[in-house]
Amino acid sequence: MLNMFLQKIKAADSALCLHCASPESVSHYLFHCHRYTSQQRKMWYKVGVATTSVPWVLSEAEAIPHTLHYIANTGRFEKYDDVGSSS
Repeated sequence: MLNMFLQKIKAADSALCLHCASPESVSHYLFHCHRYTSQQRKMWYKVGVATTSVPWVLSEAEAIPHTLHYIANTGRFEKYDDVGSSS
């Protein structure tokens, strides 16, 4: 889970991203975290570089496979390592 959420439920001391010290929100993770720049570029190439809409990349049928690949390729969610593997 992302630190912003984890802090809200008191499961993390900080809401900040461990890599760039910005609040680790869904938007930060998908579009802004410097650790995942290469994975972001791959996703943007597939779904469009101008795409910075969290609802769009999480709900549009054409974007979902690429978003799942991004999530799998970042390795951020180790417990969910099969995410995006079939796409």
